[in-house]
Amino acid sequence: MSKLTDNLRRDFKTGYLNKTDLIVISSHLTVGLFIWCAYQYNLIDKENLKDFSNIYIFLTPFLLVGLFFRKLRKIRFWLIWLTISIIQILIYPLVKDNPDFDFPRGTAFDSLVALFPTLIVYQILRLIYYSIKEKEMILSLRQYRWTMFENEDRRNMNWLDIIFSIILGLTSVLSGVLLTS
Repeated sequence: MSKLTDNLRRDFKTGYLNKTDLIVISSHLTVGLFIWCAYQYNLIDKENLKDFSNIYIFLTPFLLVGLFFRKLRKIRFWLIWLTISIIQILIYPLVKDNPDFDFPRGTAFDSLVALFPTLIVYQILRLIYYSIKEKEMILSLRQYRWTMFENEDRRNMNWLDIIFSIILGLTSVLSGVLLTS
């Protein structure tokens, strides 16, 4: 357990954000601002905006964890995303009843609540994995492709990596639906 806490402490002290981290965060915030502005000022057809919003919000947790799981190892990066996810949860009750974003089953904004559980489950699985294997967890979606070999760690995924990848993927995809129905 002391290796785990030492690892987290070291990560917090040295895990500063770089330009890529800031670009990823600001891009997400910019897209959110774009959606709001496009709706407020009627810049895009509402049906297209509804579809875009639904797809973007639905894919965000899955792609964030899948493509940037290494960056989420930085506690500061993870905490910023956790803050964003809490803000999204607070925004959800304000936008969920907007009839312009209704679908037959829910709204385009139902997945706003999915980022928080995805980030929490990611960190829990990461800590469990580290306490069992004393290595960092790797996920099956890396470098924009599915692969079993991790170049940076120079190892293949093991059964625990695969199970945790599946759990994390299911959490990111299903938590929005389960928490809003």
